[in-house]
Amino acid sequence: MSYAMNKASFSGLGQAEDSVDISRIPSAGTIKTKGGYSYQITPEDLLWLARSVQHEAGNNAATAWTYAQLLAMRRGSSLKSLVQAHSQPINPIWRRDGSKCRPGGAYHDRDECAERRLVVRDRAAAMPWSEIRPAIRETIVKFATARLPNPVPRAANFANAPVTTRYLLRHPSSAIVLREGNWYITESQTNSWPADFVTIEDEGRVAGPSLVGRARAATTVPVYVPGLAVLATGAAFAWWAYSKRGVRRNRRSKRRSSRRGTRSSMAAAPPARKLAANILPKWGSDTSSWGHGRHEGKPDRVASPTRGRGRSTAALEGFIARARLALGNRWWSVAEATETLGPETGTFVKRWIDHKKLGGLERRWDDAGKTAARSGRWLYRISP
Repeated sequence: MSYAMNKASFSGLGQAEDSVDISRIPSAGTIKTKGGYSYQITPEDLLWLARSVQHEAGNNAATAWTYAQLLAMRRGSSLKSLVQAHSQPINPIWRRDGSKCRPGGAYHDRDECAERRLVVRDRAAAMPWSEIRPAIRETIVKFATARLPNPVPRAANFANAPVTTRYLLRHPSSAIVLREGNWYITESQTNSWPADFVTIEDEGRVAGPSLVGRARAATTVPVYVPGLAVLATGAAFAWWAYSKRGVRRNRRSKRRSSRRGTRSSMAAAPPARKLAANILPKWGSDTSSWGHGRHEGKPDRVASPTRGRGRSTAALEGFIARARLALGNRWWSVAEATETLGPETGTFVKRWIDHKKLGGLERRWDDAGKTAARSGRWLYRISP
């Protein structure tokens, strides 16, 4: 579990490395940004990154890339120190002799510093490269050599669900990018980044949301690609033939209409317009949500129920999490909740009621809320 949300200082964490044979760790590439920042990854960085990834619950690739983007956001000088300060299992202040858990420390007699946890942290902080799980070593090597795509563009923080939910209440500009074990979120500074703002470069390869360079050139072309090319060519030819036929038909219709003294606007319309007239009613004429970058790693904005990705279930789930914390198990009206959760509360509540899969919201009519302008009001309660 991570406690990075406090953004603790990194001073004093660049301690001398243990007697670990880091020569067995492969060389690595460079973290770069479109803003001109550059950082050369070291074997020590990879060792501590692997220790953290092994002991953090979440998506391994997402964890590694989030650290890279957090380092880029802060323009840091040491990936190792950043990982140590962010990751509780290997953070020196959470060790048995650290400021949090030593006798007299703030958490000395609490579960956060229980002996079973201290034993795990002792082992995690001293784990050599050879004892890291093979799957994690492979992920770290791919990450450091620009062979691992970035699954969480713009994410610069992560923690478990309860910690992240409390953080989002205090920082509404942050947005959820991925929920997998931990929640990976943006920071206000990274929301405006393009998806490929942070990349890793190594020996001609460039890794970001996609892979570029020698890694891509070595990719085997699937056997079905030639078949798809043939189908695409056939479809293009069919469209061309249909268009030519439509043009000829329209010309004949125009001549007949002019001879009769009338003209049909639909008959004279280009074939593409005819197809659009037939297709759009089936798909729906509202095209405002097309092309909003769903597959470009755009984050789900927690407080945007009316824009682009804000219509997604993720935005509604973010509102539900905030509502549970703020409103508890009592009955409340939309007007009351709006004072706490913001002006979009009514929109979220309506979507929650209409949602087919998300439950947990009870509703009853309150006659006691009767006024001269209305006969009562709806009250709501979140099921425990």
